[in-house]
Amino acid sequence: LGMRADGTADALPLPPERAFVFEAIPGDGNTVLMRFTPAKGYYLYRDRNSFRLDGAAGISAGTPRWPRGVAHRDEHFGDVTVYFDAIDVPLPVRRSVADAAEVTLTATFQGCQAEGICYPPMTRSVRLSLPAGRVETPDDAAAARAAEAASTAVAPALPLAAEPATEPTDASASGHIATATPVEAGVD
Repeated sequence: LGMRADGTADALPLPPERAFVFEAIPGDGNTVLMRFTPAKGYYLYRDRNSFRLDGAAGISAGTPRWPRGVAHRDEHFGDVTVYFDAIDVPLPVRRSVADAAEVTLTATFQGCQAEGICYPPMTRSVRLSLPAGRVETPDDAAAARAAEAASTAVAPALPLAAEPATEPTDASASGHIATATPVEAGVD
């Protein structure tokens, strides 16, 4: 722990679950809304992540629709796009079955302390109760691929109609925001 000229100690890095809060709720049967909240002085990489939906045959994760980020010169990865503030990211749900389902969203992502350490990739899992959704037709699949190709430009953010207008202070009391639990993950 180094000392600054003014005699204060450098800030120790926060534990990963406090440095990067991850939450997810079903937006509808075809979208999961993910929220990433980096602590002040931390940032999240846009392009160093993966998302998986497990637990129900015929239901899988599409390509997340990231909002516009901040161009950042990073000592670890060069010129990257990052987020310093809380962001909401719609994750399309691909379906070959329409039924409601219990699924587990596994999110792997990476971020850094602005003037400090870079965290190894973090993995969090959230249990979600997806309502029934629309089955993807071959036309939908082609449109989704075209939208994904275009989304590397700028994707429009979905309105967060499923979010409560005010965040409950105790998320468990509302019963519908699931906060992720950290999962020990080996480094790839």
